Amino acid sequence: MRFLAGTLLALCFAAPASLADLGYDVYLIGGTGFAYEYDALLDGPDPQPDTLLAIGDGLVAVGWITATNLCYLNVSDYNTNEYTFFVDGLQVESWITHPGFGLEIHFAPGGRFRVFRDAFATGSLATLGTYPPNATTPASFADGTLVLGGTLTYAVCFYQWSNQILHLSANVTWNEGDLLQGIPVNVRPGLFGSEMRLATATSPEGFLAPFIFESRVDQECSAVPARARTWGRLKALYR
Repeated sequence: MRFLAGTLLALCFAAPASLADLGYDVYLIGGTGFAYEYDALLDGPDPQPDTLLAIGDGLVAVGWITATNLCYLNVSDYNTNEYTFFVDGLQVESWITHPGFGLEIHFAPGGRFRVFRDAFATGSLATLGTYPPNATTPASFADGTLVLGGTLTYAVCFYQWSNQILHLSANVTWNEGDLLQGIPVNVRPGLFGSEMRLATATSPEGFLAPFIFESRVDQECSAVPARARTWGRLKALYR
């Protein structure tokens, strides 16, 4: 396994400059972490580590939330709370090979994206460890209070051989968590996109590569900027 990230509607591999080009022009939430493959049927380590997202493989991503749009998600307590994310339920259903270009990898329905809040003073800090799943991954990224969650549908990856970049994208519908009420009902459907670069990546042992994501919705809210801690808004998610 090597990467993940992508763009849902780019079935011809004509990746847009950003999620905004697809009409999803309002930044909602973003973060950075790491992804790994696992055996979706046996719920254990990937039995085919040398094969990129083989049929039946599962894809998991864990990491830290680094920016939110304060208009929708009132997250400003990064000094006292750790915000982590957990992407799971993505299982490879089919492949399409594009000779001379790359792979198009489709996932079965059932993916989920969740964000958790854990207090620094009383909670347990998220720890990656090595060769996931392990004692801390994904468990330490999926504990605390569930603040936001959504279903991922029509998930697809595009892997470009020439630059060794994998793009993952999906439709996301936010439907759970303490912060859900801040997102208007008509804005809860949106787009989730992420990118992983194997060639330039330095990852803990057993992980694929760094996982950088953002989610957007298609309605303006106000002139309130995104609240960022250590990671600014992605300027060029798709290249």
